[in-house]
Amino acid sequence: MELKAYQEKILSDQSRWSARVEIPLDAELMIPHHQPPAHTMAKTLVEPVILQKHGAAGRLILEGYLRCEIFYQSEEENQLCQVEQKCSFSRTIELPQGTVEDGLIQIWGEPEYINCRATHPRRLELRGGYELTVESPVYQEVEILTGLAQGEGEQKLCRTQTMAYLPCGDKVITAEEEIMLEEVPKSVMEIRGSIPVKEIKKAQGKALIKAMVQGEIYYRGEQNQELRKQEFSFPVRQVMDLEAMEEDTVCQGWATPLGWSLQEGEEKSVRLSVTAMVGLRAWHTKQCVLLSDAFFPGWETQSVETQLRLEQMEKEFSEELTLDLEWEEESAAQLLVVMAQIHPPKPEAIEDMTEMAGQGTLWWFYKNQQEEIQCREQTFRYTLPGRWLGKPEDWLVAGSAQVIQTSGMLTARKLEAELKIQVSGILFHTPVCNALVSLEKGEPKQQDPDSPSLTIYYALPGESVFQIAKTFGAAPAQLMACNNLEEDEIQSPVKLLVPQRLE
Repeated sequence: MELKAYQEKILSDQSRWSARVEIPLDAELMIPHHQPPAHTMAKTLVEPVILQKHGAAGRLILEGYLRCEIFYQSEEENQLCQVEQKCSFSRTIELPQGTVEDGLIQIWGEPEYINCRATHPRRLELRGGYELTVESPVYQEVEILTGLAQGEGEQKLCRTQTMAYLPCGDKVITAEEEIMLEEVPKSVMEIRGSIPVKEIKKAQGKALIKAMVQGEIYYRGEQNQELRKQEFSFPVRQVMDLEAMEEDTVCQGWATPLGWSLQEGEEKSVRLSVTAMVGLRAWHTKQCVLLSDAFFPGWETQSVETQLRLEQMEKEFSEELTLDLEWEEESAAQLLVVMAQIHPPKPEAIEDMTEMAGQGTLWWFYKNQQEEIQCREQTFRYTLPGRWLGKPEDWLVAGSAQVIQTSGMLTARKLEAELKIQVSGILFHTPVCNALVSLEKGEPKQQDPDSPSLTIYYALPGESVFQIAKTFGAAPAQLMACNNLEEDEIQSPVKLLVPQRLE
């Protein structure tokens, strides 16, 4: 029988997609003549830099490079030295069915194996493999019923809200600042840093991202050959387009360094330049009405329902955490450098609840008692404050994590390190809700003339008045009025008088 109903298409957060991509490493590196030649290898660190990620026609295109840093010990000066190589890559990955938003794709990596050896004092051979992990929520477009025309039947509507994602672009920017050093630098071994976002201001279709470039320069002076560390910090601002911005738009910004460079300045100063990728994510609140159940008193009813996951913002977060790590090392005589990398947070199960946690890796470079440079690696875990009910699949984290400061010391043959990290983003709750996708009114039900006009039903907490009315073929509004009920859900045991059917 023809039925008048309203329909709407809605995006449902149906699943989490994950893929792994292996990138082979096969490169030769030449040590510049202004650096001492290599004697022994200490460690090779690899970090992925993503320049572009774009999904189209069921495929995700990734372009970027692996920043390979080889740390070695020189025989001439007995120093820790570093040489860098960028290994570019381009990969195409098959996407799952559904909608994948470029801005919500998270990428990080881990080395599978790395082998570096010196084929000549100034020529290094790098072989190995690196594995990228790509993760993203996948949305499915579902056509649901949002209501029945007046007089068509009894309906149970669910009014809720969801967060609709607004696509935003990324920008590559360059910023520079003059940095004062304690001594005129003879050579720079390493520049490491991060760009945590401090504030986002919205106005007239624009978003102003305020961030802070901060990090460390490791260098040797003209007079003192010992490795020095100089911290730096300076602000940057970037305006991003946000044309679809509404009054309730929620924004999250991020920035990551792509490369560093130094130029000589006056006296002990240097001109530090950073090239960075700056991005913006945005959501606005969308009101939704779902038809969760319906029936026709006195008629057969056939319906098909589906389960939806509608994202609801739980909280914005920006946490600065301090982690203390240590490693027993009897052979350590002098600590040289502490470095770390960190992955973004993810929902993890803890007992019957969910928490936000992530992982990272720390490296200690030190000299042993034989003046040999060694490197110890330690993985660590961080946890954000708070726990939430439900399983990890009920939650989505759109966030980023950065190491903003490292320091270390050697005490009593024990390597110690202090890390300061910043983790920021938005936590979404994605509970399951039911919605009808089709509904049909069938044949009239056969009425039993001997059936009682009034039935007594003992309802239990958690039962629905609408479902009870549907079972007995009564009108929910009349059932509630007859029993002086104000809410659909039964809160405590109660005896209900259920009319067979009230017209």
